[in-house]
Amino acid sequence: MGAIIMKSIKKINKLCFNSNKMNFVLIGLDGGGKNTLLNQLLKNSEIGDSINEIKITNNNNKENCISKININGIEIQSINLELFDINSFDLGCYEHRKGIEYSSYYYEIANGIIFVVDSNDTERFPEVKKELNRVITNELLINKPLLIMANKQDIIQKYNPKFNLDDLVIALGINTINDRKWKIIGTTMINYSGIKEGMKWIIDNINYK
Repeated sequence: MGAIIMKSIKKINKLCFNSNKMNFVLIGLDGGGKNTLLNQLLKNSEIGDSINEIKITNNNNKENCISKININGIEIQSINLELFDINSFDLGCYEHRKGIEYSSYYYEIANGIIFVVDSNDTERFPEVKKELNRVITNELLINKPLLIMANKQDIIQKYNPKFNLDDLVIALGINTINDRKWKIIGTTMINYSGIKEGMKWIIDNINYK
C-alpha cells in the first residue's frame, strides 16, 4: 500500500511541478501560519513584485497547480509558482501517524526549508524545538538552508513587546545551528509583513544548480 501511495505522490508532482525549478518544503506545527503564507503567495499582487529581478508570483496560467494529498490523516498541500514550488505539511505527533514516512520524498527534492513558528504560542516552544531539531538532523535535509519565519509578530508587539527574535532564537536553540545557512525573520502573514524579505533570502541562499 505504501508503495502505491508513494507512486501516486510522485505522479501528481510530476504532472503539476517542473523539476527544473527551485523547491521548498514548508513545515512547522499546526496553527503557525503555513496556510496563510501559501494563500498570500498565490493571491497577493504585492508578493508578485520583482525581487532583484526575480519574480515569485503565480503566473495565472493553466500550468499552475494546487494539489492536496491526505495520507493517513496528514494533509500535504503543494503549490506551483512561476519560480518555485512549495510542499507543506504539519509536524508533530508523528509517532502515531504512519504518514511521516512520506515526508522523506518532499525532503529529498527540497532545495531549502521554510519553518514557520507561532511566536506567540510560548507553551508549544518545547515541541517546536523538538521538531526543529528533527528537521535539521534529518539526513535528507543536511546542508539545506533554513528560513525560520517567526509569525504573528503583530500579537507579540501588542501583548509581549519585550520578547524579541533573539529570545526566540535562544528558546528554540537556533543559535546552536552551525551546519547550514539560516535566518530568522519576523512575519505577520495576514498583512504580508516579512514574507517578501524571507522569500528573497531563501531564494538567494539555496544550494541550487
